[in-house]
Amino acid sequence: MRITRQPRYIIGLLISIIQLACVSCTPAWIKYDQVAKDLQLSRTVITTTYFNIAVYKNQQVGSAKRLHIYLDGDGSPWKSNGLLINEDPTPRRYLVLQLMSLDSSPAVLIGRPCYHGFNRDSYCHPLLWTHARYSEKVVSAISDALQTILKENNVSEVTLIGYSGGGTLAQLLAAKIQKTRAIVTLAGNFDLVAWAQLHEYSPLEGSLNPAERLPLPAHILQIHYVGSADDNIPPSLTEHYLSRKGMGEIQVLKGVDHYNGWLARWPEIMLNLKKRLL
Repeated sequence: MRITRQPRYIIGLLISIIQLACVSCTPAWIKYDQVAKDLQLSRTVITTTYFNIAVYKNQQVGSAKRLHIYLDGDGSPWKSNGLLINEDPTPRRYLVLQLMSLDSSPAVLIGRPCYHGFNRDSYCHPLLWTHARYSEKVVSAISDALQTILKENNVSEVTLIGYSGGGTLAQLLAAKIQKTRAIVTLAGNFDLVAWAQLHEYSPLEGSLNPAERLPLPAHILQIHYVGSADDNIPPSLTEHYLSRKGMGEIQVLKGVDHYNGWLARWPEIMLNLKKRLL
């Protein structure tokens, strides 16, 4: 049998396929870190009683007494259309990193327990990024990390900025952080029961539901932004939540959905916050 040499273009194609496969196998948390680095955000790690928490800071941290605290969405708890639990829940989208990179105020993004490369830590369990993603254990770990940041930087006032599930955590954290001055949420989920029923999801058993908690103190400014085209967290969910709580305001942004349109509207959102806190 005669063996012929493969054309060079075929060999080159095989090498390209192998290279692409290697890129696709890069862990999500490493990709997240690279995006943060490209946006000139530095990463540190805070170790709480049970968890390691990744923290990303902009270059203005330490220059003022007011601090913006960013809380990212739920990331990727599930794969295969919700049939399988993801081993690494770190977000595959980088919207919150991009928003923080545009913030001229001192700002910090606090990750969640078991995210950002720590999913194999001894106290981690898939429940902490699936059904119990807003559990007391998760909220307390983020609160502990935040308290460390406040102490190290001598911060006197914080604004919690949460996207999607990060908005849920902002509502839950505000009750623990006495220095909370304001909450800004983007597509925040505040009624876990109503949200699960809307999408016919299984209940988030083990999670704390903001809709079932006491109202936050009246001195905390609350501005909740939702997209008019958001079919994940439709405006009606936020409107119903706020009508029950009797505080906070809603801003419906025309043409914005759950993922798209936020970057374009971010300058006006930041300007509005600045004016309201004067």
